[in-house]
Amino acid sequence: MDENKEAFIRWQGYTLQQLSFVNNLLIGLSTGILALLFNTASNSANAYSLDYKFYISASVVFIFISLVFGISTAWNRLDDFRMTVRIAYKRWKKETEGIRKLRTKSKFLGKITWWCLGLQLAFFIAGSIFMLLIVILEMN
Repeated sequence: MDENKEAFIRWQGYTLQQLSFVNNLLIGLSTGILALLFNTASNSANAYSLDYKFYISASVVFIFISLVFGISTAWNRLDDFRMTVRIAYKRWKKETEGIRKLRTKSKFLGKITWWCLGLQLAFFIAGSIFMLLIVILEMN
């Protein structure tokens, strides 16, 4: 096998591993932050402050949306892997019918996966910023 092709395959594998790691990390952190937010909201002396209610609500909404995109990322990856398995099976059976359509769908799912990961991160950051504001408000 060509050295460049081996390097590409190896780095493609690393990329998929890192995508999974980041997705799982953000899902885990988001779940923890949601638990912390609900605990903080129920035990806070600032619970009746309008600013506090806004920050809590905004943080919960952004973190929840981040979780939705995280789950979408994982689901799209599974769907993409299913397409890849179908393509490999058809190639193994030396069937050419439908491979182009499956590849097109797989490429589309790959793009959607990366968009979902980016949106997951963006909403996580937004929710975390509001969480930081809650912490600052709690300290005062």
